[in-house]
Amino acid sequence: MNYFFSLFILLFIHQLTYSQTAFNGQIKSEESDNVIPYVNIGLADKGIGTISDQKGNFVLKIPSGIDEKEIVTFSCIGYKTKGISIEKLHHTSEILLKKDTVFLETVSVTSENHKEKNPKPKKLGKAYTLLAFFHNNFFIYGEVESNHIGKERGMILPVKKNCLLQSLNFHVSSNEYRFVKFRLHFYTIENGEPAELINDQDIIFKIENQFRGWHKVDLKPYSIHLDKSLENVGVSLQWIDSENTDKESKFFSISATPLSSARHIAREKVLGKWKVSKFKLNFYLDYLEEENL
Repeated sequence: MNYFFSLFILLFIHQLTYSQTAFNGQIKSEESDNVIPYVNIGLADKGIGTISDQKGNFVLKIPSGIDEKEIVTFSCIGYKTKGISIEKLHHTSEILLKKDTVFLETVSVTSENHKEKNPKPKKLGKAYTLLAFFHNNFFIYGEVESNHIGKERGMILPVKKNCLLQSLNFHVSSNEYRFVKFRLHFYTIENGEPAELINDQDIIFKIENQFRGWHKVDLKPYSIHLDKSLENVGVSLQWIDSENTDKESKFFSISATPLSSARHIAREKVLGKWKVSKFKLNFYLDYLEEENL
């Protein structure tokens, strides 16, 4: 009898430990009532977060034991960041975000200012790979596929010249997905970690049909300027959506090599803590020196 009672108590404690509340909702624009896709949602530094889907819908799972006064942050480029307490989220299923009318200055380039007729792009980061002996994967053993949402992987790259970005290039070494959608982020670097988001436009791209090899993202339409005063910039890929080939599909990786200094950046959840490690992704930016434009 005592055995069964003890077992019941253990199971009850286990249930309390791992219980969680799922908050369902939809995010819309306050001005137009249009849905807002791929909004970052999370509790800062708690390892709890998600991203709204293409129709603005989201499911945020919060474990029991988290203070109800903790703030859930909703953020998306082009809209003002909004914070709602967990307590209020119990009674709110529709989240309205205001458009942000403040935009960062971008660089306008015209052919009249070219010092060189055809300036050649230069590179920031590792520009080639021989054999992919190492792989930096978005999947960690024991996870389910949905946990990819919100993960970020990238590099800290040095900025020694004023430059205008042309493209991002990275080497996909494994891919088991029909498609993966990524969002590209640029961050300032403080104390060796990503800090403030730099880009003022949402840069979203898709990789389809289990593609492997070098993938190129055209950045010319976004007029992204990096000033040498930055010294370093964090460049990351955030996983925002995907469709796997079957239930067992889990792997998507970028080829990499060990590095003597800590330059690889990663975090596992939206608004989660960054981890910086001694790894170098096969991952680089093409840019034009602004002195030559």
